[in-house]
Amino acid sequence: IKEKEKVVRNTLNAIDNTMCSYEMKLDKSIVNTNVEYEKNLKLSKKELINKKHNELALIGVYQEDDYNRLWYNLKNKKPYSMQIKYQTEEDQFVWLHESYTPILDDNGEIEKIFVLAININESKELEAKLKMNFEELTAQEEELRQNMEELQAVQENLSKREQQLNNVFNAINN
Repeated sequence: IKEKEKVVRNTLNAIDNTMCSYEMKLDKSIVNTNVEYEKNLKLSKKELINKKHNELALIGVYQEDDYNRLWYNLKNKKPYSMQIKYQTEEDQFVWLHESYTPILDDNGEIEKIFVLAININESKELEAKLKMNFEELTAQEEELRQNMEELQAVQENLSKREQQLNNVFNAINN
């Protein structure tokens, strides 16, 4: 049993050193955090404890339904995952992919919510660049289509003039 406890402890330490984690109550107040979470939000444990999750997370209109679904599932003892955007006090944005899991007591009631999270800023930045590139390509495609239409009109006009000139030459030669 001691060997299994050691393996579990080492595994938990490895997770704690590489992923963000925190715990909160059903009232959304944070009760514990790890160093990775604190580093990502650029806040101390003292600043985070008792802070409400919805005071930290930037839940825009586009995410409100997802955020409500999160709490509905948690209250019904179901895990949930979603991407959450935070803003640090230095006005930097931090995106975390968070997995929420209700921790039940011996009576099957929710004791707390355990959250594991990973920073996804890099993928969000790439996503934004891809979107911008796609929009640029779409604009270039539209410009190219318009240029092709103009070229086709010019070509048709040249063909008409060539035909007119050929008719004039044929009239002179006859």
